[in-house]
Amino acid sequence: WRAREDDSSTLLLVATSCRPGEIYAKIYEAGEDYLAVLQSEWIGSPELVADTLSTEALARGLEAPHLICGGAAQNIALLFDARSEKYSLATPDFPIILLELAVAGALKLENQEPENDVLSAQPLYLAPSNAERNLLERKASVR
Repeated sequence: WRAREDDSSTLLLVATSCRPGEIYAKIYEAGEDYLAVLQSEWIGSPELVADTLSTEALARGLEAPHLICGGAAQNIALLFDARSEKYSLATPDFPIILLELAVAGALKLENQEPENDVLSAQPLYLAPSNAERNLLERKASVR
């Protein structure tokens, strides 16, 4: 997001596959000097995740392209291609991510900001799907 020339913000979707047909996602609003959580972690279908990103952008009057990254970014990109929506796939370099986190963390310490911030991740309990439960029951009955 720092590569944008204007002062506007953009949306950043971080998404990874978690179960068949579902994505674990989080949406941020990123500006030149800030990063804020818009949608905390949740699990949904690729269509729901894409719709949520588009809805958040519309509600804030933000124009595309949105940044998409993570293991499921390509799934979202395919949906945006089908809808003719603009996006940018981000494949950040790991050392750059560490540097950005370190800078953000240092600023938060310097400003004495609370611990519950954008850098924290909340684990979600992933209940087994029906298919996983059936497989577990089948394996248990075979023994």
